[in-house]
Amino acid sequence: MNKRISLNMPIGAVSILLIFLAVSLISFALLSLQSALAEEALSSKASANTRSYYSAVLASEGFMADTDAALHQIYNSASDKNDYMQKAGSVILKEDFPISDCRYLHVELSPVYPDSNTDLCYSISVYNTVTDDSALGYDEGHIPLE
Repeated sequence: MNKRISLNMPIGAVSILLIFLAVSLISFALLSLQSALAEEALSSKASANTRSYYSAVLASEGFMADTDAALHQIYNSASDKNDYMQKAGSVILKEDFPISDCRYLHVELSPVYPDSNTDLCYSISVYNTVTDDSALGYDEGHIPLE
């Protein structure tokens, strides 16, 4: 009872199948590596942009605190509301804080007379990011690529 089981598949077909399998696995591995590198580059750009934005926000909060302190000094020295509002016009109430080469955070404050509800001497009238297209240097119909 010595029966031999044999597969009648030529060696060439098995070799071609293994080569195809190896090439497929290598190509999928390279595509995965390329995708991972692209995701890392995108994540680092997003992280740098976020860090720049929040450093501009921090600087703008310092500007608002300095402005509030200056307006409080004017409030303490003013005789009445009209005197306060007249003197408050000399304080710088708008500022731009750079985020990148072409973006900045624009802040504008309006002086207000403090009342019993709030201790602030200003209100925020504009607080937004602005993109300066002139810094990009576009030619008409041509967009530069990095």
